[in-house]
Amino acid sequence: MDIKCTLEHLINTPTPTGKEWRLIPFLVKWLETCVFTVEIQEVQRNESLTPEGRYWNIIARRGTSPLTIVVHYDTVPALEYRAIFKDGTVYGRGSVDVKGQIAALLHAIKNTSEPVNVIFVCDEEVGGSGSDQMPIDPEQVYVVLEPTGLQPVVTHVGSVEAEVIFKGKGGHGSLNHDNSAFALMMEFLNGLNAMFPEQNGYGLHRTTVYKVFAGSEMLSIPDNIVIGVDIRVFPEETASEIYDILQNKVREIGGELKLKESADPVSIPQDHHWNWFIENWSGAGLPTNTLLYPSWTDAVNIIERGGWAIVVGAGDLSVAHSDHEHIHLDEVLRLQEGLKKLIRSQKDLEKVIEYARQQEYV
Repeated sequence: MDIKCTLEHLINTPTPTGKEWRLIPFLVKWLETCVFTVEIQEVQRNESLTPEGRYWNIIARRGTSPLTIVVHYDTVPALEYRAIFKDGTVYGRGSVDVKGQIAALLHAIKNTSEPVNVIFVCDEEVGGSGSDQMPIDPEQVYVVLEPTGLQPVVTHVGSVEAEVIFKGKGGHGSLNHDNSAFALMMEFLNGLNAMFPEQNGYGLHRTTVYKVFAGSEMLSIPDNIVIGVDIRVFPEETASEIYDILQNKVREIGGELKLKESADPVSIPQDHHWNWFIENWSGAGLPTNTLLYPSWTDAVNIIERGGWAIVVGAGDLSVAHSDHEHIHLDEVLRLQEGLKKLIRSQKDLEKVIEYARQQEYV
């Protein structure tokens, strides 16, 4: 099976969060064919977020290695799961997030024989329970696969995700209602850019309004509106600071704020692990200019649990979770070559880790 056929099979297998187990037989068979010892770890779902169901991580080891490659295998839901190829690009749910990454990894381990660890984690798209419960070894180097345009990620921005609730006086829709929930909502939305300017120095989108619940088919002004908002938290900020700004504005208008999740920015040290990665990544002809990642990934859980994790992968994050999601096959192939280079360079990694260990005692 070539990498194009592998990617087609992965995309054509529906794996929305809670149904990612559908890929387990295929992945386990591939891993065992590549001489991995495979363990299936049952995961307890994050009850506040994760859909009901049963969840498993796939933990695979080939020999003894200081390198662990991590990738989630769930996707966001879609109406259709079908790979469409056109002019060197594959379209379809999960093509970039993250089945293109999985295809590159599967063919990288197929075309190498060196020791390496591989972990497929569940529930990345919703609750993050897979990476929260996978085993962590602080002496391992974790490479987490996500779409980054092949640029390595040192820092993840944080976020404040909340629901904003406005209550107003409803009534017949043909009449003016200055104090309606809609009027309060518009005042809030019009003030978002002033609270959190888009000219932030990072070139990243600052705020997202991802849902609005209100109204009915009747010609009436609703009494209540619920808005879902997500605000990026940049490296010089804290989530609590951003939450306070948001809370004060909502209260000023007369609304209510319910926090769903918050996270501070997370970074890894650019240390001996980093030097090893960059040397080999550039040796594969891949970019080494770093990327500030605008979203949460499994690497955050790994870092917060004491691991060292770098994020890298093929494709453009901006098209993920959309009906035009796609990835270029040449990028998938370039990622495969980068992963092969890392897998084949572990002797150097072992030396770097041992040198750093000795320095702790000098």
